[in-house]
Amino acid sequence: MAIFIAVWVVYAGSGLLYVAYRIAQLPIYVTLMSNFVQGALVAALLGYAVGVQVIRQRRAMQQSMVYATDRNNLYAAAHHDLWQPIQSVGHYAAALPTATKAQTARFLRGIESAVTSVHDFMEGLRQVELAPKFQLVDLHELLVPLIEEYRHMASAKQISLRYLPCKMLITSDLALLQRVVRNLLSNAIRYTNKGGRVLVGRKRYQGRQWLMVYDNGIGMSEEDAARCFEIFSRVGDLSRIPEGMGLGLYSVKRIATQLEVSTRLARKWGVGTAIGVSLR
Repeated sequence: MAIFIAVWVVYAGSGLLYVAYRIAQLPIYVTLMSNFVQGALVAALLGYAVGVQVIRQRRAMQQSMVYATDRNNLYAAAHHDLWQPIQSVGHYAAALPTATKAQTARFLRGIESAVTSVHDFMEGLRQVELAPKFQLVDLHELLVPLIEEYRHMASAKQISLRYLPCKMLITSDLALLQRVVRNLLSNAIRYTNKGGRVLVGRKRYQGRQWLMVYDNGIGMSEEDAARCFEIFSRVGDLSRIPEGMGLGLYSVKRIATQLEVSTRLARKWGVGTAIGVSLR
């Protein structure tokens, strides 16, 4: 509207000048110069109007592409996070036929816990745009069933999974924090060699409490560490470790942002990795 008004102001001004030139009987070249300036101003205004429309359309297209990319990334991460408890159910089910009575009871509890996680995940996915539901969480009670769930997966690779009790109350979203722990454990077990060790514990660093998952696996190079939290980023020898989509640590970073906490990474190539999140 402003450009439209400006064009007509130019036309009106040029008309008034033309009348004034005729009354004053100025030379014809003055009138021609006035018409030239008028045409230049109108062309500039119309060109600016076209440029504004093109820029708006380009921005709208870019926003649409960003939205589509974010949506696809969200679906990929959701698929990855949902697969973790389903995979645990598969491991438990495969072990049930040869399990002892005591093991059967433990495996059934693990299956129940994994199925509950799937249910909680689906409920959370339906409210993905909502803010996290912060509450007081007993960290030890949250971790114990998850450690038991992944202990069988670790045993299948002959990996020792240890847990140093983290008896403290924190403020977090229970379902989101469970997804963080699942991703950290799954990642550590995947990249730890047969006979290796994984440790879950709490560490105080720079005046803050951190939940950390340590492993003595293949570690990360400096280049891998710089991009490990990016989506679809996978590290190490992919021919030797074909599993995974490169979504675990991306999901950890994304959920940590939702929970308003930080992530921490310590690594050394060929020695191991420590990854964790701060606790509120």
